[in-house]
This record gives sequence, C-alpha cells and structure tokens, in this order.
Amino acid sequence: MVVNGTDKTKKKKKFSKLRWQLGIIISLLYFFLIAAVLYSVRYSSIQTYLTAKNDMIERDMEAIERYHGNINAFDWYLDYWKAHPEATFKPMTSEELTIASDIPIYNMEEGATENDVRNMLNELSPEAKLAAAKDVYSALRFGYRNGLEQYKYDEIFLIDISEENRGYVYVDVNNGYSAELPLGGDWGYELNEHSIAQRFISGKYDSVEYEIASDDRFGRQNYYVGAVPIIVNGEVKAILGAAYNWNQFYKELMGKIGIIAISMTGILLIIYILILLFLSHVATKPLSILQSAVSEYAQNGDSEPVVKKMRKIHSNNEVERLADAFGNMVITIDRHIDTIKQAHSENESLSNNIMLSLAQTIDAKDKYTKGHSTRVADYSVLIADKMGFSKKEKDRIYRMGLLHDIGKIGIPDEIINKPGKLNDDEYEIIKSHSMHGYEILSKMESFPELSQGARWHHERYDGTGYPDGIKGQDLPLEVRIISVADSYDAMTSNRSYRQYLPQEKVRSEIVRCSGTQFDPEVAKVMIELIDEDTEYRLHE
Repeated sequence: MVVNGTDKTKKKKKFSKLRWQLGIIISLLYFFLIAAVLYSVRYSSIQTYLTAKNDMIERDMEAIERYHGNINAFDWYLDYWKAHPEATFKPMTSEELTIASDIPIYNMEEGATENDVRNMLNELSPEAKLAAAKDVYSALRFGYRNGLEQYKYDEIFLIDISEENRGYVYVDVNNGYSAELPLGGDWGYELNEHSIAQRFISGKYDSVEYEIASDDRFGRQNYYVGAVPIIVNGEVKAILGAAYNWNQFYKELMGKIGIIAISMTGILLIIYILILLFLSHVATKPLSILQSAVSEYAQNGDSEPVVKKMRKIHSNNEVERLADAFGNMVITIDRHIDTIKQAHSENESLSNNIMLSLAQTIDAKDKYTKGHSTRVADYSVLIADKMGFSKKEKDRIYRMGLLHDIGKIGIPDEIINKPGKLNDDEYEIIKSHSMHGYEILSKMESFPELSQGARWHHERYDGTGYPDGIKGQDLPLEVRIISVADSYDAMTSNRSYRQYLPQEKVRSEIVRCSGTQFDPEVAKVMIELIDEDTEYRLHE
C-alpha cells in the first residue's frame, strides 16, 4: 500500500509539471496565432486598399484623358509647348478664344490620321497655332486641377518620354503649390529616376503601371503612383500619372488595424493573465523570491535574510529543492567567508604592527627624529584624504609613509647622529638610504608600492632630486604626497640646532618650493591643511 501511495504522488506531481509545461506551450502558440492573424489583417487590408486604388486610378485617368483633346494632335502639342513654353503658359485672350473655336480640329473626319491632323495644324497661322496650343493646354490644366480636387490626389503629372523631348510637361500638386514646367524642366529629380517612366520607355509595361516611390521634394514622403501611357499612332508619346500620399494612407490604415489589434490583444491579455496566475503559483513567484534572494546576497553578502526568504518557498517541485540547496550553500559560503575575513584581518593587523615596529626601530637610530616616520605617514593620509583617496588607497599610502626611511637601517649610527654638518662623503652615504630601502622592500611582493616610497621620496618635482632624477607626473602621486609630508615634518620637528619652525615660515617655504621641489597640486592641499590648523597642532 505504501508503494502504491508513493506511485500516486509521483504521478500527481508529474501530471502537475506536465500541465504547467502544456500551459506555456499553449500560451506561446496563442501568441503566434495572434501575431499571424494581425499580420494577415495588415497584409490583406493593404492589398484590398491597393486593389481599390488601382481601379480608381485607372477610372480617373480615363476621365482626365478627355481633356487632352484630339489624341492624334497630342504629339504636335507636345512639340509646340516645348518650342513656345512661355507663350503657351499665358492665359488666353478673348481674341484667342474666338480663334480657337474656329479651328476645325474637333470636326475632322473620324479616320483622320496623325499626319492629317499635324498637316492641318501646321498650315494654321502663327496666331491660330498659339491659340490652339493654349486652348488644349488650358483644358489640360483645368482637367488636372479638377482631378486633384475631385479625386483627392496629391499630385497629377504629365511626362513626355519621346527620345528628343523627354521631360515634365505639367505637374500639379494638391498642397497649395503647383508648377507648370516646359518639356525637360527640372522637377527635383531626373526622368531616369522615374522607374515607371523607364518601363514605358522600354516598352515593358501594362495598361496601367503602379509603384510606391519616394519623393524628397516634400520632406522625403512616399507616394503611391499610378500611370497610364498616352499612345499616338501605336507609340507611347507621354505618361499621365497620379500619386497618393502613401505615408498618410499607411498611418490611417495602421490606425484602423490598431483598433483590431487592441481588441484581439484584450482577449489575449485576459487569457495571458489567467496563465500567469497559474504559473505564478507554480513557479514564477518562487523563482522571483529565489532571484531576489540571490541578488540581495550578491550585494550584501548577508545570509540571514536570504535563508528567511528561502523558507517562504513552498512549491513542492524542483524550485523548492533548489531554494533549499541555495540556502544551505549560502550558509556554508558565509562560514568560509567569515574564516577568510578573520584570517585576513589577523594578517593585516600583524602586517601593520610589524611595519609600525620597523618604523619605530628606524626612528630610534636617530635621536633627533623620534616619531618622524609615523608623523609622515599621518600627514600623508591627511593629504590623501583631502584629495579624495579611498580607504584602501589611504591604507596603502600610510604603509608607504611608515617605511619610507627603512633604508637608514644600513647607515652607520655615527653618521646619522652626527651633531655637526656632514661632509660630502657622509652626505653621499646618507643619500644611499633611499636605494637601501628600495632593495629591502622590493622583496615584499604583496606590497610593491612600499619600495617606490622608499626609493623616490627624495625626488623633486623639477627632476633635480635623487637617486633617479625623475620629475613631474612620472613620479607616482603617492610618492609626491609623501615628499611633501616628509619635508613638512622636517620643518615642524625639533633638531639639535633649532626648534621647530613657526607655522607661517613653514607655509611660505612650501609655497616657495611649489612647482620645483613639490607637486603644485599636493603643495596646494598641504597649504589648505596648514590654514585649517589655526592652533598649529601639526608639529612634533
């Protein structure tokens, strides 16, 4: 019986897990279905719109073509307009209206060819030719303007594509700006950029051609363009085209599709919320708690709140087991970290104590500089703190200050404690303490900066110091700080031949040596410390 009960529990848990996985799969499939439906709605809406627009453009172009007059005369008109552009564009006079009404072009026999029409027009007087050209051009302009307003186009244009006359004949734009251009007139781009025109020129075209074309004349908008050929005697002479603002249409269409999308998304949201509620109970909430605990532990390193959060997870699945394992791991890590921290603290404390003892030993060799190393270390930290150093950086510069004179261990006591002035040989021996200190401290690989402080604390900012003559920014900033602190303590400490100097004298000396012996920025900070020390406490 126990075995059967265990089997039932396992099956129940397995079924619960399967149901959770199935819910996610159904949710993903539903999302995919919604996306597919929305795409289908968008695509079909655009295609439906374009089909309707294509039918409208073809119908409208047929209506507008009536304004071109006798089609057999159209080629003659194109030639005349190009030859007399300025005269053609002028409004007709009453006399020209009378002349145009008497021209028999509209009364010619039905079988009249292009040559018949052209011959008849060529035989007219110059005044009659101009009147005829103006009459047809005025009708064309009226028809285009009427087409713009009636059919709501953004642009209507006529293009001559004949080899000798290629170019725009007329362009009218439904935005308060219109232009009438002679054949070949510049309209913002070359005719060879018109792909529809190229299809008509090549002879590979349908009765109506369509395309979406960009047009940077009005802010780089896209237009849906439809165009029909003007055919005279079986040859395409010109193109009549119209354009809609594709960007505007697309914006309106997307607005309508958006309403459908919102409705469908609302249904999806309800289903998705139900799925989320189910998933939240099974996995999402426990995983969220686990993630929060991991993040908190990574930031704070405190295991107690993490363990409390882990105890709140009761999902009866792999998540709960993961939470238990993580809680135990955190506790174990904390124990190891505490052990490491304690060992590190003990080692650091031991290192600091050893360094302090070494500094005191060094100072004990010189009866006149007792406490010098400790004060230099303290003054260095004060400067570093004012310059924004971190605690770790201040600890480092403190150690460098403590051991900067360790090389004096190798200098004979009789030279260090000589009461009078040193001779040249003795001075060279004293100067060697910086290299002795470097050689001693360079063996301490855990604190590589200590050897720098020992070697270069007598270097000068202008490069005239020793032992290497390093100058300016080539010296580490810590060394430049210790150099100022070392000189400050020398001036504010008692000597066998004098008492410590007055504060104002010390200040003026640091100002004087700024830029030569001292880094100007470090010297500036030291002067600020002096000015803040109104009771002159910073001295031996």
